Amino acid sequence: MRNPRIRASFIAKICLASLLGLAVLCSLGCSSSEPTLATAKPGDVITYGQYFVDTDDELDDLEWIVLANEDNRLFLLTKDIVLYAPYAYADDYTEYTDPEEPWKSSQIREVLNGNLFYGTAFTEEEQAAIETLSDDAGEYKVFLPGQSEVLEYLSEDQYGATYTPYAESLRSISYEGEDGEIWKAFEDRIGQAWVLRETLEERPTSVMLISESGTPISGLNDDDGNHLLSFPIQGHYGIRPVIIVDVP
Repeated sequence: MRNPRIRASFIAKICLASLLGLAVLCSLGCSSSEPTLATAKPGDVITYGQYFVDTDDELDDLEWIVLANEDNRLFLLTKDIVLYAPYAYADDYTEYTDPEEPWKSSQIREVLNGNLFYGTAFTEEEQAAIETLSDDAGEYKVFLPGQSEVLEYLSEDQYGATYTPYAESLRSISYEGEDGEIWKAFEDRIGQAWVLRETLEERPTSVMLISESGTPISGLNDDDGNHLLSFPIQGHYGIRPVIIVDVP
């Protein structure tokens, strides 16, 4: 006859081993859950809203890099280049003197805050949590990152970004026009670049881009280093929107 004490001791050891195994698994996996608005830290990638990612007929989760979490406010930048659009209107030849001025009347500001992006990407509840900003041109909720913000908040490995398939499809459309071949050659030179909010201080009618390697670029040079062209505000560029979300 088996000793019941030995049997009980054996069962207890099995239970203890199982618990230890669960603890190890939890330490490896349980803590790796995706961060939420309430738990997100700078550098984390979270999802907020939905937008066209792979195609233009299906919405997918929109990924954002948390740039800062201050006073229950998350400063978010899209992880990818999610749009390709003109910075300013084609007939905008205003001689700006302030590098912050072109943004205020820009076409991309209207695109980001209209139905094409804001109205599509966020539910009413999500819209209510996005902070409203204002300047002398009016109110807005979605904006482009500025150079100072990029330098302050982004780590070097976060500068580079790639086009989503949807954004890439928008870029391809621009190659179909009269100057398509010229524009494609230009695009091949700048690669997976995205545009900043303010224009150049010395030339406010030209924009600054961040290249896929994370290098700020204000124009293109030839093989001998001679300046070829700047990036005019009337051009189409990759877009990484920014929002500020209030954490409940």
